[in-house]
Amino acid sequence: GNRINAEEQFRQAAKNLQEATASKDTLEVSVLYGNRAAALCHLQCWTAAVQDARMAARLQQSAKARCRLGVALLGAGQPEDAYTEFAWALAIDSHYALARSGLEACLSAIPKWKSREAQRRWRLSQDSGRPRAFTKVWMISDLHCDQKGNAEWCQLLDDAEFQEDVLIVAGNVAETYRAVIQSLKVLRGKFRRVFYVPGNRDLALNASEVRTSRFPDSIAKLLALLKACEEIEVDVLPAAIGQDVYVVPLFSWYNAEFDKRSRPDPNIGFDSQCVWPLDQHQLWKWMLKLNEAHLHVYRGTVLTVSHFLPLTTLPFDV
Repeated sequence: GNRINAEEQFRQAAKNLQEATASKDTLEVSVLYGNRAAALCHLQCWTAAVQDARMAARLQQSAKARCRLGVALLGAGQPEDAYTEFAWALAIDSHYALARSGLEACLSAIPKWKSREAQRRWRLSQDSGRPRAFTKVWMISDLHCDQKGNAEWCQLLDDAEFQEDVLIVAGNVAETYRAVIQSLKVLRGKFRRVFYVPGNRDLALNASEVRTSRFPDSIAKLLALLKACEEIEVDVLPAAIGQDVYVVPLFSWYNAEFDKRSRPDPNIGFDSQCVWPLDQHQLWKWMLKLNEAHLHVYRGTVLTVSHFLPLTTLPFDV
C-alpha cells in the first residue's frame, strides 16, 4: 500500500514538475523537485532522489531542501555528504527536528567507514611488499602555510631527493581549506607518500570561510579535507609503507579529563573558531571512534601519529 501511494505521488510530482518547469517559476520548480525527491526516497530510488533533491537545493537554499537532500544522500549510502546537508539545514533552522535526527544518524554512520567513498581511502597493503631498507620516514607538524615564508619553504624542497621517502604531516597545515590542500598537494609531489592527520587549526572556520559560507561547521570541513586528500592521494588512514612497517594516523581532539593543566579550556585561542555539533566532552570521544574501524594488530613496526598529545595508555584493547 505504501509503495502504491509513493508511486502515485511520484507520477503526480512528475506531472506538476513538467508544468512548473514550463512556467519558469524558480520557487515553484524547487518545491516540485523537492516533492519528487521525497517520493523517490519513499520508493528507495536513491540515485534519482539525490539528483532531484540537489536541484531543489540549488534553486532554493531552504532548510527543508537541504534536509531532503541529506535524506537522499544518507539513503544512497553517502553519510559524509549527507552530514553537510543536515548541518546546513540546522544552520538555517536550528529547531528542525528531522535535520537533527539525520545529522545524528550521520555521526553514528561516519566512524564505520562503510561508504564507497570512505572505502577508497584505505590503501593498507599498497606498499606491504616494499623492502623496509628502502623506506625513510620524515615527520613534521605546524607548517602554518598561511604564512608566506612557510609555504615557500615547502615549494623549495627538492623535487627529486625525497621521491623514495614517506612524509607524515601531523596537523596544523594552514587555516583555510584551500591552503591546507594546496600545501599537501605540493608536499605530495615531493614525497613517495604523504600521511596527514588534522590539527585544531586546520578545522577552525577561517573568517573568509565564514563570510563565504564555505562550511556549516568544523566536522563538515574535516569531511571535505578527507575527501580532497583522497583526490590528491594523501593518506589519512593506516597503511603499510614497507615490509612490516605501518603508519597509523589517529584522529583526536582535546580531552579536558587529562589535559587540564596545559589546556583547561578547549575554547581558548584558535579553538574558538571551531564550530561543533557536539559538546567538548563528546567531541573527543567521537574523534576516537573514527579510529576504531582501522585499529588491528599490525605486526611489525607501527608509527602512530596524532596532532594532540594522547593518553599514556590509549583507550583501545590492542
